[in-house]
Amino acid sequence: MKHLLLAVLVALCTPAYAEIYKWVDADGRTHFGDKPPKDQTSEEIEVTVNTYTSVSYDMSAFDTLGALVIYTRDECKYCNQAKDFMRSKGIAFDERNLDHSRTARIQYKRLKATGVPVFLKGTQRMNGYREERLVSFIEENSQKAAGK
Repeated sequence: MKHLLLAVLVALCTPAYAEIYKWVDADGRTHFGDKPPKDQTSEEIEVTVNTYTSVSYDMSAFDTLGALVIYTRDECKYCNQAKDFMRSKGIAFDERNLDHSRTARIQYKRLKATGVPVFLKGTQRMNGYREERLVSFIEENSQKAAGK
């Protein structure tokens, strides 16, 4: 059980592009590391980024006071598409990258999210990315913040 917990922690704390290796020592103990052992056979473990594949809405655990916040990971293609789209439209946003920020990981945990990207605006939350849904989400929540 300790080894499984260690494996999960290593997978969660390591950026998706890092190489993770698994091997069993002479005593039958399973080990994980970022470099393969020189004297034993090991296998490379694939680490994947959990992304939302559809869009859903919910109340946010935080009030962003009208700011648009996006929780991302480095290797999330939907996160990168969303950021590129927002930049191309001049939409201001606050990126909180789970691969680089401990604070972002703590906030993300409080959201009880299970994937990325996660968008927050005011007290509203959107999970996942679709260009037209993001535009609607921003517009609707901008009007709510303005009291319309």
